Amino acid sequence: MPLEEKIREGSESPYVSKFLEFFDANYKKELERLVENYPDKRSFNVDFTILEQFDIELADAVLDSPDLLLEAAREAVEQIEVPVLEIEKFSPHVRFFNLPKEHEPLVRNISAKQLGKLIAVEGIVRQITTVMPKLQLAVWKCKHCGNTYKKEQDNELLQMPSFCECRHRDFELVPEQSEFIDSQRIEIQEPLEKLKGNEQASTLNIYITDDLVNRISAGDKTRFVGVLRLALPDKKKTIYGRYLEAMS
Repeated sequence: MPLEEKIREGSESPYVSKFLEFFDANYKKELERLVENYPDKRSFNVDFTILEQFDIELADAVLDSPDLLLEAAREAVEQIEVPVLEIEKFSPHVRFFNLPKEHEPLVRNISAKQLGKLIAVEGIVRQITTVMPKLQLAVWKCKHCGNTYKKEQDNELLQMPSFCECRHRDFELVPEQSEFIDSQRIEIQEPLEKLKGNEQASTLNIYITDDLVNRISAGDKTRFVGVLRLALPDKKKTIYGRYLEAMS
């Protein structure tokens, strides 16, 4: 049975309790220190090798179904008992690092079978855009009756309500009530030492957000961990691009 169907059978992901046990056994002190510095520091860095040692099946699920498992990890972090001092909501980013070498392909070897999977890539930073606001939670207002609707934005396509209660479908964004997050696009290319003969270096776009922005410079050699996504093609074309939505 697919992982998504297993999770839909219950009201809560069965992996939340597993992550709770894992974090409590291995990262209690790190979480307590993070609470003390939150929200100035918002990244909770998790060594993947420690997760593998704790529960190999849980680690494999993170690699194969990162979207579902990362959501479970975030829920577990929010539920774990740590002293929260005057914080309305403790919701840091869970960021895995130290992935197995078999999940760190060369940029040129990234293929369709890795779409939606958690991978690591290494490269030289070629270009970095300026930091731009990315819509994260949109508040839409019906132009006819004024009703408002909240809609999370979780992919490249703008997510809008289908219809208003008044049966109209004309909406406008309410920016001052919506939530935005810092976003930056980085282009990397394969390290020259990994090229053979006259091979051309392959490139990949990386998208980073929030506290990851403005931390590297052009020319830096770095490694990213993230989920491989489809980039929308031009109209009426069947060839898609790909990019990495980075978590660390």
